[in-house]
Amino acid sequence: MTALNATLPREFLLAAACCIWPPSERRNLAICSALEEKIDWDRFLRIVKRQRVAGLVHDGLTQAQVSVPPHIARQTQNMAAGIARQNLFYAAESLRIQQLFDEAGVSLLFVKGITLAQLAYGTLALKHSWDVDLLVMPGAVSQALQLLAQAGYHPFPALPPTKDQRYERWMRFGNEFVLFHNSNSVHVELHWKLAENSYFLSEVSAESPTQIVRLPNGAGLRTLVDDDLFAYLCVHGASHGWSRLKWLADVAALMVHDNASDAQQRLNAAKTVRAEECVAQAFLLCDRLFATPSLIALSLQLRLKRRCRWLERVAFGALTNGGAETETDHSSLVHLSIRLSHFMLGRGLRFASNELWNKLNRPYDQLYITLPNWLGILYPLVRIAAWVKRRGRPRPLPVPPNLTPE
Repeated sequence: MTALNATLPREFLLAAACCIWPPSERRNLAICSALEEKIDWDRFLRIVKRQRVAGLVHDGLTQAQVSVPPHIARQTQNMAAGIARQNLFYAAESLRIQQLFDEAGVSLLFVKGITLAQLAYGTLALKHSWDVDLLVMPGAVSQALQLLAQAGYHPFPALPPTKDQRYERWMRFGNEFVLFHNSNSVHVELHWKLAENSYFLSEVSAESPTQIVRLPNGAGLRTLVDDDLFAYLCVHGASHGWSRLKWLADVAALMVHDNASDAQQRLNAAKTVRAEECVAQAFLLCDRLFATPSLIALSLQLRLKRRCRWLERVAFGALTNGGAETETDHSSLVHLSIRLSHFMLGRGLRFASNELWNKLNRPYDQLYITLPNWLGILYPLVRIAAWVKRRGRPRPLPVPPNLTPE
């Protein structure tokens, strides 16, 4: 165990050990090692819920034949069963949406969620998902919203009119709309770009090369090809400071068949879409938590770089905030460190200026601060004042009924 890991709660290390993929003697040994000291099982359950890894934890404990207190075993089993049921429903809904878009001739593919679950784990029973992520071309957003409205989905919160400058600013500075279904509470995120900062993944779109992911019923859903998907997952994780174990587990699961040269190839491919620092950060975390075999040598090289070491520390702080039980938005210091880390994920003045300008023009702030269109230039100043008033804490986003933020 590394010195850094030795300072982490045993309950968190046990959850991380359960996330090692695939099921193997190596995973069983890691689980047993974490159990060498007394476990606070109630705390363990809180960590599992916070990190969104109940499916993997239930599988890991079951395969390792660990004796678990009955109430903990019952709750993890119930959560795992809920994940399986929900993912089957999301799969059916994803197929319905894909057919609707195909019939309308609108390019569409899926990122994360169901397609990632099947690619990473070969099953829909393990990965926690809370939404369906769609990617369309920027010019197709209006038509996509109409198609989703036909399918019963509505933006939440309500969007400004398309001719309103606030809508234009949302399209420019944001990268997604949130929609939900009134009757079944399915949450959809409609993306027209994969990152708010156009520095990342600018050439990856809904019309990029795709792969077909076969679901258990034989039907297929489209997603990005492997290198683009991997880079996107790392950009997404880094944008959140890797504050959930489930994101790291997914990335590590995609590398189960990699050797050292494959890992190096992934890092090289990330350079072409300017996601190298995000992938490097993910590699260091996977090495630290899961001892991913393909990353042993590469991680030693990456830790020679001060930037990589700092990004790793920031992500660990977010991941283990409050003993790995507390959300990052409950800590202004952790949240600030994540925001600062964003400026280390790319290089160059243009990247930094884009990052700063995006942060000063978050579209969601317009839900709370309404200015006339002709005063839109003042949003950055108003945002700074509001942020200082909240003492750096992020403003919670509105969430539809019966949904839990990711």
